[in-house]
Amino acid sequence: MSETGDTAASHRSLWHLGSTLLSCAGCVLMTMGCSRSTESDSLMARFGNQSPIPLRANGFEYRWHFSLPGPDGQFETADDDLLGDSLLLPPGRPVVLLIESDDYVYTFRQPTLQINQMAIPDIPAEVEFTTPESGTYPIEFSPMCGFLFLHENYHPAIEIMAKDRKP
Repeated sequence: MSETGDTAASHRSLWHLGSTLLSCAGCVLMTMGCSRSTESDSLMARFGNQSPIPLRANGFEYRWHFSLPGPDGQFETADDDLLGDSLLLPPGRPVVLLIESDDYVYTFRQPTLQINQMAIPDIPAEVEFTTPESGTYPIEFSPMCGFLFLHENYHPAIEIMAKDRKP
């Protein structure tokens, strides 16, 4: 095969590899969207029309860690459901959010949902709100270390997924 033929074959191989990777990435993103949708559905199944949904936001190591109490109804037990650093909630539901910190002082602010609270170690705070119909609501996260630029790539959010919306 000539050098030009080798180059063309090499470009075709790279194109095939790139399209395969894009296809795989698309599958992963679709799966992630489906699992996020099921997260909201499982909240609905678990709490039904029971009000409100109890949640915990714990500041630890410069991040928020969200959790739901397990079947025992208590936070900080082995059966808690750990949700990561963002929330996916059903629309039109009252929520009681317990805000705590294990290490430093943090602010938890979401103006649209009228949440503006500090998390102080050993002093839990409780915030009540009702989820809107849909949308993504970024949490303004601010550790009080004075070095916000160290945390500029951290973007926790509360996402409300309407029942009729597909991920």
